[in-house]
Amino acid sequence: YDPSRGLAYVAITYRSGGYGEDNAKGHELAVIDIVKFEVVDYIELAPYFGAHDVDYDSHADLIYAGVESVGGLPGDSRNGLVIIDAKSRKVLGNIATKAPNTHWFALAPDGSRAYLAHKEYPAVTVLDLHRREVITEIPTRGGCEEIATSPDGRWAFAATPKMSLTVNLALGQITPVTRQLGDPTPALIKIDTKSNTIVGRLEFKDLIAAVWVSSEGKVFVTEFVFPDPESASDDPTPGRINIVDGESLTLLHSIECDELPFTTRTSPDGSRAFVANLKTGTVSVIDVAAGKRIATLESNVGKKMGATHPLAYAPGQPADASRERAPL
Repeated sequence: YDPSRGLAYVAITYRSGGYGEDNAKGHELAVIDIVKFEVVDYIELAPYFGAHDVDYDSHADLIYAGVESVGGLPGDSRNGLVIIDAKSRKVLGNIATKAPNTHWFALAPDGSRAYLAHKEYPAVTVLDLHRREVITEIPTRGGCEEIATSPDGRWAFAATPKMSLTVNLALGQITPVTRQLGDPTPALIKIDTKSNTIVGRLEFKDLIAAVWVSSEGKVFVTEFVFPDPESASDDPTPGRINIVDGESLTLLHSIECDELPFTTRTSPDGSRAFVANLKTGTVSVIDVAAGKRIATLESNVGKKMGATHPLAYAPGQPADASRERAPL
């Protein structure tokens, strides 16, 4: 979300399907006016493809997008983090990484650094955004999913390892791969951004997917729960949103959501959390202090899979006072 312009930038990742499927990659960001609620432009990313995570840095007036490798060609460096001028909507270039794909990333609050997560690649990449170069890699056994930074910039938190899933979005199917002896245990890791080392770890029973840190320093970790393979029931299997104290890594609340809870965002004061439920296609609204779900927003656009995934929160009053801004 770009608050200075009232715009949302949305990645067009694939022409169809999801991560890990053999599909044609997109090469655009959609620009959406959130007051008019319409697409007003597309930002052409080619020769970069498969954008996933997108963020806007108000300090530098830049848009960043994490992209996938083009095809594994030797010497090809069209990957990493793409940099876009928000005023002209033109691509300025990219910061290439050793990892082929950048799936999630998090900006330091002052816009000086970025922390990149690459799904199966077993490290987090740290970038200097001023010098536009790689600083280091932080090993993460088994790779990781979403990553987020604390509001004071001292910590980064990531969900590890990469979720082992079999995905067929056309059939509305996401199923877990059976864990093997010696596979990494799902865990939230805490990274000291000064030393670029892992300084804490909180383990979970089920696969953890997405991470967000509120303005109050609380860490939100979503957990996928799958039905017992022997069960004959077709009923949805609720997942969980876990609220963790970022300093102590103490679990504060574990709250039931709809099926396959994924991306989470919070209100500016940290009092409300909004959880996108991938399978159900809904958004769970959480009262953070009480640790309970207080509402469910229906946003399912398909019978097989609702596929509610990306979220942005747009606070404040819009130019058109007759319409209030809300979570997107």
